[in-house]
Amino acid sequence: MDILYGQGYTNGYNGSMKKIKLNKGHAYRQAGFTLIELLVVIAIIGILATLLILQLNTARSKGRDAKRITDINQLQTAIEQYFDDNGSYPADITDALIGKYMQSGKAPLDPQGGQYGYGLSGSKYQVSAGLENKNSSSLGGDVDISGASRLPRGK
Repeated sequence: MDILYGQGYTNGYNGSMKKIKLNKGHAYRQAGFTLIELLVVIAIIGILATLLILQLNTARSKGRDAKRITDINQLQTAIEQYFDDNGSYPADITDALIGKYMQSGKAPLDPQGGQYGYGLSGSKYQVSAGLENKNSSSLGGDVDISGASRLPRGK
């Protein structure tokens, strides 16, 4: 099979056209990727995306834990200010009781919804929150309402 190509449109063969011979039965390799190569690349991208999502979820949970710790510190400050004004600790950590001592005017809520725990025993109080990352060293010096210091994990 002969193919003619050249410059411009011509009605016939003239000397400016070149002849290319295509051999039937010979396979020519076309530029591109094989199916196997594409599947390997897609699998690698999938694995990397999974690792990225796992790291992102860990970062989000650490962010929520940081917010919980900040909220607990703010609640502690608000409860102490309530004590200074009223001579006793509040019975609960509602907006009505400690809202005016909070910058936002409201008692903070846990990042995943719900209120923080609060306990009152005579002249002691305890504000609590559950952390998602149990290996956090942020609360290593925390003291419970009973006076027992929180031990680091694994001891």
